Amino acid sequence: MMIYNVQLQLETLLAEKARLAHGNFVYARKNCFLREIVEYHQLTMQDVVYLDESSEEVTEVYPAK
Repeated sequence: MMIYNVQLQLETLLAEKARLAHGNFVYARKNCFLREIVEYHQLTMQDVVYLDESSEEVTEVYPAK
């Protein structure tokens, strides 16, 4: 009876480990995707600054949406 309980616990722990490993994989993939979105946003939304030399004014130009 004792051996059966230990075996059952081991199987339960291994199943939980597999479930957690899969969840970790899914979260890592989502994290990578979100990092790519942030990087794309940073690259496309950078402010372009123009200096009008005659008036010494700085004009910010934002990309079209």
